Amino acid sequence: MDKPLLTIREAAAMAGLSVSDVYRRARAGALPGLVAVPGHRQLVRRRVLQAWLDGQDNTPDSWELRVLEASK
Repeated sequence: MDKPLLTIREAAAMAGLSVSDVYRRARAGALPGLVAVPGHRQLVRRRVLQAWLDGQDNTPDSWELRVLEASK
């Protein structure tokens, strides 16, 4: 069974992004499914990230992320 929460490194691999790009998006509040946990760790909800990658998440935040990605 897949882990429900991913590390930043795992999320980067899943999204095909660099680790530094994922951290940049997290700092900007532009990473879907980001969860802050005690100890200054940040994890990403796998299901939310996968929905965003599949284009199934139609929230305003996800739309903004797809626009940012398309403008690269």
